[in-house]
Amino acid sequence: MGLGDLIREVREVRDRGAFLLPLLTEQLYQRQEVHLHKGIWFSPSQISHMCPRVYAIAWKLGLPLVKEFLPKNKFAMDFGTAMHTLMQDIWGGDGNWLVGGWKCTECGHKHGIDPDDKVSAVSHGEREIDKVTIKSAIRKPMECKACGMKPGWRRDLTYVEPMFYDLELGVCGWCDGIMMLPGQPIELIDFKTTASPYWIRKKPNRDHVIQLSWYLDMAKMTRGRIIYIDRTAKELEEAIIEHPFILDKKMMAEQKEMIRNVRKIFEAPKEELSIPACPDDGRGPFGPCDCTELKDLWASYRARFSAREHRCSSSL
Repeated sequence: MGLGDLIREVREVRDRGAFLLPLLTEQLYQRQEVHLHKGIWFSPSQISHMCPRVYAIAWKLGLPLVKEFLPKNKFAMDFGTAMHTLMQDIWGGDGNWLVGGWKCTECGHKHGIDPDDKVSAVSHGEREIDKVTIKSAIRKPMECKACGMKPGWRRDLTYVEPMFYDLELGVCGWCDGIMMLPGQPIELIDFKTTASPYWIRKKPNRDHVIQLSWYLDMAKMTRGRIIYIDRTAKELEEAIIEHPFILDKKMMAEQKEMIRNVRKIFEAPKEELSIPACPDDGRGPFGPCDCTELKDLWASYRARFSAREHRCSSSL
């Protein structure tokens, strides 16, 4: 059964009002399109699995970058979002080991905004002026300084993630948090959920290390920690997997050069047929790289362009 047939069947069941699950199955399917342009900003999560070859082909052919999220993928992502709320708003804030910004659920006032940083940065297509920085980050207040609200069981101060950016490269994103453990230097942290704890206990995912490394570099920090939460665990001791690391400056220099090269592709004429190779030789961590899906389109484009060039030169 194809995806279209599945969605039609789900709609029929939904219209009969039988169960919630079919409705969620349809609701959780998502399709996203990113249209490339010269002024586009990149996020660390986007860069962490970036293939420059994909961006070069999409740019030259005028194609959007398309992502499809099946219900099972969206379920895992939304579960991760819920776990972020737990780690940040409740455990991190109430435990006093997480610093950042804090938004009052009663009046909307944000505590911890940096008054000295009014740089206009873009994240996920939205321009941001007010932001939490390393300098302005604070522990969770006991009450809202604007309206006097004191957290209770139905009102609270929710976490505002710090924002970091690189104006030269056009990179910007929200980091999961700034951690201050007793007697330890501050660290930037990234929360991830997993259902494959065996591999994660051995070493962190490469893309996750790259993502947090971008935040560290933009924050001018060196200590980071990826904290995995095993969503299949039944005990807290089994659920939390931590991987502290020190920023690899050589790796970050390579990452920055990759982004500079992608920017150069956007500036060069689209008729320029030279494009970068796939850094993973067509093999991604969970299957073929996305560039392999564009292989035939790019070959066809090159053939048409070469034929047109040949006709033009022959007519002279």
